[in-house]
Formats: sequence, structure tokens, C-alpha cells
Amino acid sequence: MSRLSLIKLGTISYSEGLHQQSKFTNLVKQSISSDLPRHFLLLLQHNPVYTVGIRSKTVSEEEEIRLKGLGADFHRTSRGGLITFHGPGQLVVYPILALKGLRDSSGKILGVRRYVEQLEECIIRTSSVLGVNGVDRVDGLPGVWVEGRRKLASLGVSVQHGVTGHGLALNCHMDLSWFDKIVACGISGVQMTSLRQETSALLHTPDCSVPTVIPLLIDAFSQSFHLDANRVIVDEELPSDEIVTPRSSSRV
Repeated sequence: MSRLSLIKLGTISYSEGLHQQSKFTNLVKQSISSDLPRHFLLLLQHNPVYTVGIRSKTVSEEEEIRLKGLGADFHRTSRGGLITFHGPGQLVVYPILALKGLRDSSGKILGVRRYVEQLEECIIRTSSVLGVNGVDRVDGLPGVWVEGRRKLASLGVSVQHGVTGHGLALNCHMDLSWFDKIVACGISGVQMTSLRQETSALLHTPDCSVPTVIPLLIDAFSQSFHLDANRVIVDEELPSDEIVTPRSSSRV
């Protein structure tokens, strides 16, 4: 079983997240020729930021200015997918993996499509542990959903020279109104949800903060990708979730 090194980065800007991805991507590339290539899992929260994927022309400069006026940063990125939001209370996971040679828990070799399916499976497993029912994929729609109607997590990945980048964002306990300011993931009328929102009616409401969800996600990731999560290299204490709200209540 290959080793997976865990990198906990706390709450950082999106620019810093890109820098960290680049740094660990280079380490993976340097190790690919060895019998035991390196794999890293970056775990973090972002300061409020709207990001758009490779089809960034779908967001005009005027729209970019409007979103920045809400108190968020804005970035055009190399990942797949359309516009989404990242912020405190949302667990962002960037797997930096040497895809070649990796297998899932059933022993199947991972191509890009299977890799994305396994990321979705990580979210489904993590949510189930917390008591969220009806979490699954929806045919023709990206991400992970609850009862096929409410979007719980977003995915946007890249694979370059056999190394994965970007990843997933799981809404744990956050202010969801940031999503109201955009057509999230390009899906008109999409309803966003969170682990906290989905478990609020349970008799014993679980702790859905990011620090609590992280070990559950690590366990699910290790199982899905048949990797041994062996250590934490950078362990900056993740703060308790801080609910950050947009400056304006205007909606699109």
C-alpha cells in the first residue's frame, strides 16, 4: 500500500493554495520515476473567494467586480467546472497524487473518470458517518447531492503529466448565502446545502465543523484510494469555524 502524506494548512488565501499545490506537485513529479512515488493530501479552508474553471469567459469583468464588492477574492483557474465559492466552514481538499499505478479499494486501476468517482465516494462515505441520508451522485450533474436536489459538495480537478491537482470542496458549517450571489456551478436554481444543515433535525446533532470532519474524510480517502495516511507534515491548528457573511444581501 502506497503512503499518503497529510498536509494541514489551516485557513489560507486562494493564491496561497495555488502556491502550495505547485510546491507539492513538483515533489510528486520528481518522485514518479521511483518505485514508490509520493502522494500528498492538502486539507484547508479558504478565505472567501469565488473561482471559475477553464471556461472562465462565462464570467464577465463586470460580474467579477460585483463579486469582489461582496468582500470576496476572485480567481480564474485551470480546474474543470464553472463558478463556485470557497470560504470558512468549507473543507477544501487538494489531492496531489501520482495517478499512474494507483488503484481503488476494489483493485481497479484509476483513470481520470474513476478518480473523480472515487473522490465522490469519499464525500458520500464521510457524510454517511455523520448521519446524512440520501447522499449520492446525480446523472449529468457534477458534485455530490442530497436526495438528488441539494448540492453538498463540488468537484473540479485537473490532471497534468500524470499528477492530479485541485480537488473537492465539502460544505461543512458555513454561510451558504455566498452561493446565492452566483449561478453556482452553472446550474440555474441549484440549492446548496451543508453537513450542518442536513443534520440539524437529528435527535443528536453531530459536530460538523471542519476540524471534526477532517479525520473522517481522511479515513474515507484512504479506503477509496487504497493509500496509507501515515503522517501530518504541516499541522497548523485549524481554527473553529467562523461564519463569514457577504457584505451585501443582494442576490442574482
